[in-house]
Formats: sequence, structure tokens, C-alpha cells
Amino acid sequence: MKKKLPARETYTPKEVRAKLNISVPNFSNWTTRGLIVPTYPAERQGSSAKFTYNDLIKIRLFMELMDLGMSSKLASRIAFGGITKSGIIAKKAGFPLGDYCLLEVNIEEIERDLK
Repeated sequence: MKKKLPARETYTPKEVRAKLNISVPNFSNWTTRGLIVPTYPAERQGSSAKFTYNDLIKIRLFMELMDLGMSSKLASRIAFGGITKSGIIAKKAGFPLGDYCLLEVNIEEIERDLK
């Protein structure tokens, strides 16, 4: 049986920060540096970017990878590089041991933490 995504379609930066417990300075730093990228960037000055539920999962993964000691740049490349439905990331990530990395991500666990 396929899991349904929450009915909510998009989240504002303020809602993302609150839901993921991210400080304003960290969130601002990460978005300014392009480390976390919303699906719907702000269309004009004064408007707000919109993040999807999948963006929240990617941001949470990004944060967890950094908690494991990974650099923010590499964590971003992996988290925003693409997660398949099975939770496998295959991304050319520049690891010293090879050109590609494969990570298995427990999507259900991340989703459970987001609720």
C-alpha cells in the first residue's frame, strides 16, 4: 500500500525552520550559500520561497549528514542530488574512495520525525 503524502503542499521558510528546529542564522546561511534549495524559489523581492514536503525530507537528511561530520557542501550535494523512492541515493559526490556513493536512507524514519 502506497503511503500518502501530507495534504499540505508547501511550507514557508518560517514553517520549515519551526518544523525542523533550525535557527534563523543557520537557515539564512544555508539558503544564501545555496546549500538548501526550495522547490519554488521566491519569484520577486519581498515574496517568500516555498518548500515542499520532499524539501523538508532533504533538509533533514542534509542536517543529519552534517551531524555525522560531513561538510555542509558535500551533505548538500548528497541530500539534494536525488533520492529514489526506495531511499537509495546514487550521486557522484567526490568521496576519496571512489567517484560514486550509495547510501540507503530510511525515509520512513525521517518522515516519522517530521510529524
